[in-house]
Amino acid sequence: MRSKAVTMGQIADILQARGQFDEALVILQGDVLDAFEQLGDVRSKAVTMGKIADILQVLDVNYFDRSATIILTGSRTLPCTTKVYSALVAKIK
Repeated sequence: MRSKAVTMGQIADILQARGQFDEALVILQGDVLDAFEQLGDVRSKAVTMGKIADILQVLDVNYFDRSATIILTGSRTLPCTTKVYSALVAKIK
């Protein structure tokens, strides 16, 4: 399951590089994120959430709130990123 999620993530990276953002989002939000959640792989889940947030920011400036939420949610899952989380909260407020 993990190797499939990693491979699908790499496919999403290629799609993103080609400008096929919607297709990349479908893969990341579906196959990849779900797999890492089921595996309990917190780090990979957070990385995937960051990739999703990056794509949302490229697609439209109006997605900023949604991508910021994804970034903040992901950072809460990693204790070592409390400084990043605090900085993002301060920037948004």
